[in-house]
Amino acid sequence: MPRGEVPALARALPALRRVVAALPVMRRQLLAFQPLGSAVIHGDVHPGNVMIRRRGGVAEPVLLDWARARVGSPLEDVSAWLQALGYWEPEARRRHDTLLAGYLAARGLSPALTRPLRDAYWFAAASNALAGALGYHLSLLLAGGAGQPGAAPDARAAAARNAADWLRVIRRADACWR
Repeated sequence: MPRGEVPALARALPALRRVVAALPVMRRQLLAFQPLGSAVIHGDVHPGNVMIRRRGGVAEPVLLDWARARVGSPLEDVSAWLQALGYWEPEARRRHDTLLAGYLAARGLSPALTRPLRDAYWFAAASNALAGALGYHLSLLLAGGAGQPGAAPDARAAAARNAADWLRVIRRADACWR
C-alpha cells in the first residue's frame, strides 16, 4: 500500500467504529423509513452487474449476479449505483443530487431531498460500504490491486481512491447519526 494512503485511511477509523456499532439501529431506522420502507434489493448494484437489453424498442436495465440479494432499503441499491457511477463518470458525481431526485420522481415520490431522506441515504450507503464494498476495495489495495501480486500501480491507486471514497461515505453517515 502506498505510504501516503495509510494516514488518510486511518483518519476514518473513529467514524468507522461508531458506524459499525450503530449499524443495527441505523438499519432498523432505514428499513422503517417511509415512504420507501423495505423491499428485496440486489445488494451489489454497479456497472459490472448491469446490462441493457432492448425489448419492443425500449432499453431496459437487467441486473446480474444476485448473490448479495436481501431484504433492505431501495436506497441501498440507489446509493450503490450512484457511488459506482461517480467512480467512472465525473458528471454523475457532479449531478448526484439531481440523479437521486430523478429516482424519487420516477418512483412517484417527492423529489425533495429533505434532511431525513439525506440521512437515510447516507445510512444506506454506509450499509453498502460495510456489506462488502469497502472490504472489496481494501482487499484489492492490500493485495496489490486486482487480487494480483505486483499489479499495476494504477490499479492500486484506483483501489485506494475507491476505499477512501467509501470511507468518506462512512464519515457522512457518522455525521448524520451524531
